[in-house]
Amino acid sequence: MHEFVELVKALAWPVTLLIGVCTLRSELRLFMTRISEAISQAAQITVGRRGVDIKLAQRITAVNTRVTAVQAMQIQTRTAHRLKHSDQTATKVPDELLVLASQYCGLQIADYRTRLHRKNALALEMGEIVVRSRLDRALLSSHKDEALALALTAATIAEPRAADFDLVLDASTWCKRLHVRYRIVLAISVLINEGLTPPSSGGEIQQALTTMSEGADQPLINIITDTKALMDSDCGW
Repeated sequence: MHEFVELVKALAWPVTLLIGVCTLRSELRLFMTRISEAISQAAQITVGRRGVDIKLAQRITAVNTRVTAVQAMQIQTRTAHRLKHSDQTATKVPDELLVLASQYCGLQIADYRTRLHRKNALALEMGEIVVRSRLDRALLSSHKDEALALALTAATIAEPRAADFDLVLDASTWCKRLHVRYRIVLAISVLINEGLTPPSSGGEIQQALTTMSEGADQPLINIITDTKALMDSDCGW
């Protein structure tokens, strides 16, 4: 009898565990199924010739690009919204904008970070002037001047307009400075994010991004890659 009692004690925990697992098996299966579905939906898992193709990284990149575009708009408009806008549209490029454009082209600062900070500050100031003066943005593009193209992109980032699309893409064909190209791509991402690009413009944008990728440094390569991901994810191009 004593041996029987000891045997029962020894088997009690394994039997209890087995019963618990059997009871929870359906709940565990349901839980794992839901987790799998959630992961599949988030990652857009598809099965093709190469097997399982997980697009999660691309979607995350697209989200990051969207955040970058929104942050750029917030920075550019933070001061612009506090400025008093002109009651009339400027018919020529303001002198103060030309002065800043000249400063940009002649900028010589050895330290990279300091130089980049100054370039961004000048872009911010030029964009504010364009927005404040209600300058016809086509005038900026017509000059074929990279500093004025930078002013155009800054204005587009601050107050994006559908009409900016052709002007920005035109600038992508002749602007060579990497910093200006970076801002052009950023302006394009803002236009995409705001739904201000024509539905059939995917090919044009891809061509512009390809053109600007020639001789690109790593920051430019990164934003071009991110913008392509934004196009694929958001616009279905």
